[in-house]
Amino acid sequence: MWNSSLGCRVLRNAEARLIASAAWSLIGEVRNAIPSAESKYPPFPRDVELFDRMTPEQQVVMVDRVTSYLLDPKVAAPRRTALLDATIATIFRHVLVQIEIEIDDNPDFSSGDPSKKRSETIEALYEIIDDVEFDGEEPLERFVEADCIDVETWQVAVEVLRNRVLPDEDWALDELALDLPPEQGESLKQVMGINNDYFIDTAPNATVADAREAWCNLLERLTGHRPESWRFGDQPELVPEDVCCDPPPPVLSFSGSAETKTTSKPVFPVADKATVRLGDAMDQIAMTPSAWDVFLHLPSGQLSSLPHDLSHAIEAEMSFADYGGEADEKMFALAQAIHETNHYVEVPSNFDFH
Repeated sequence: MWNSSLGCRVLRNAEARLIASAAWSLIGEVRNAIPSAESKYPPFPRDVELFDRMTPEQQVVMVDRVTSYLLDPKVAAPRRTALLDATIATIFRHVLVQIEIEIDDNPDFSSGDPSKKRSETIEALYEIIDDVEFDGEEPLERFVEADCIDVETWQVAVEVLRNRVLPDEDWALDELALDLPPEQGESLKQVMGINNDYFIDTAPNATVADAREAWCNLLERLTGHRPESWRFGDQPELVPEDVCCDPPPPVLSFSGSAETKTTSKPVFPVADKATVRLGDAMDQIAMTPSAWDVFLHLPSGQLSSLPHDLSHAIEAEMSFADYGGEADEKMFALAQAIHETNHYVEVPSNFDFH
């Protein structure tokens, strides 16, 4: 189970099949980068920093772990962490990469099954189309054709599906949150509605044997068939002489009849407080003069900028009549409210983002 944007649930039907096949493809590529006597491929960056930092062995273990949450109703939902979210984001990123490869390799549809991944994506979109808004446009008109070769259109499609699983992109703030001084890091997490321990999850200490076991677990979960461990490729001495090269089994349908979506509210951090979009916060910070501070009103999510000298005036218990700075009376009253209540947090300044 997974605490998704839509509640605590597992993926089903086309949505599950899309992620299952992408995870299988991703793990196959990662496996080729695991050091062994026959290894020929270096690790390939996935454009998700947290995932790319891990060793191939750790990546295999993490993909196995998140697919168990996304696809197995018997596995309890974990508390979301940056590492788990980044691994899921990587799987969705791989869906888009597969689509880009389809478009680049066979743009004229001259051979094979040129739109397999696009067809899978459309199938997943059709299942959820009534729940999605596309800025007033007719969604089916945008995604009905699998022969579309506009990558930006497919990027939107994949993001729509990803946003049903991941409510935000907080995992991308990992380096920023950890580089800030403790107090400013805490302020950032409060501003973004991020749980205190969201960034402290660490990658597992994974050996090749751990990766091999995770790979077998993953394929059994995706296909219903557990492969022999020697097929992982790191033990050539165990490969039988008469090895059979039958085609791999297909991905399961994941069309269980049991209802998997629950009415329980997902465990989102600071769920009872308003959130603010990162872009809005960054815009406010960028437009704020260096001698001013930015504050977030937690109940409403509203951002306000105030001259820095107001803090000193309020702490000195000055009245507005005694204050000679550039703030007006309304700003002065806001500064008093910030000082006297716990409804506001200071947003890290422009100089704290480096």
